[in-house]
Amino acid sequence: VEGMERTLVSAYETRVKDYQKFAKDTGRKFDAEPETGDHPAVVAWGDAREFCHWLTKRERAAGRLRPGECYRLPLQSEWIATAKATFDKWPPEKIDHEKANLPGEQDGYRHTAPVGSFPPVPTGLYDLIGNAAEWTYDRARMQDFDYYNRKVYGASCSFGSLVSESSTHWHIKSGFRPVIALQDDAGVNLATEVENRIKQLAEDNALEDFDPKYWLVHGKVHMALRSGGKEKLKNLGALKGLPIADLNLHGSGVEDLSSLEGMPLMHLVLAYNEQLSDLTPLKRMPLKSLNLYNSGKVKDLTPLGGMPMEELNLGGLHGDIDLN
Repeated sequence: VEGMERTLVSAYETRVKDYQKFAKDTGRKFDAEPETGDHPAVVAWGDAREFCHWLTKRERAAGRLRPGECYRLPLQSEWIATAKATFDKWPPEKIDHEKANLPGEQDGYRHTAPVGSFPPVPTGLYDLIGNAAEWTYDRARMQDFDYYNRKVYGASCSFGSLVSESSTHWHIKSGFRPVIALQDDAGVNLATEVENRIKQLAEDNALEDFDPKYWLVHGKVHMALRSGGKEKLKNLGALKGLPIADLNLHGSGVEDLSSLEGMPLMHLVLAYNEQLSDLTPLKRMPLKSLNLYNSGKVKDLTPLGGMPMEELNLGGLHGDIDLN
């Protein structure tokens, strides 16, 4: 599909029975009622993301994925590219109930239908429109500390809008359709380097309960680093020089950002890092969003000057702050 780099799209939305295996393995509560079995799993964005992470680890352990290849939620651009490859016009002017499970009971279903109940679109995908609306990966709009709205595409049996925006904060639920992000040799090499750096990061910080997550998107690294216990990520030296574009360090205990200097960071979450004070290493970064919620020692924001900043969260900061 034009606009998609080595990405395979699932033919079906994730089913309840698929998600139940994940919920059982991870000890998550999951109440699918009144839908069961082959109906689409309708879950919060964070749970959909964690399902993809779980599935990636299973498939890597089975040798079916190379380093850096993973299951993840589709980017907005990927979902739209898929839709545009399917329909003569996007969004389509009209979809009838014979071709999709839309609001109302004209199609014979009060709620969702079993996935694949309606004919596939020309690209072979089922329920691309209707049944359950589908989460995408990208941020849409910042909310409190590290919560963001996410774009939801495809309409559903409950509402007819083909594009909407839902919050990850209040655990609004939607369906999801994973993609497999494949990698060429350069991507595999980068992924191998990232995994080696993550191991080094754990050693440098004496982390035992550490489950970092990363994705490669168009040659850039998207990474979420949170320790599960009391250990803190005070030493970020292992990350130095990596092409990280999106980094979540929420509550990580970071005090020194010097290892991030020169990174192509566009999105950075530093919420709840109470000892952080110096933002100088962020100078000249192409940051579009920065979250400093409750990073109470930050006073000088002048290093952020000249950035293409679209969203800046300063909630919880106290005292005199230099905005010049």
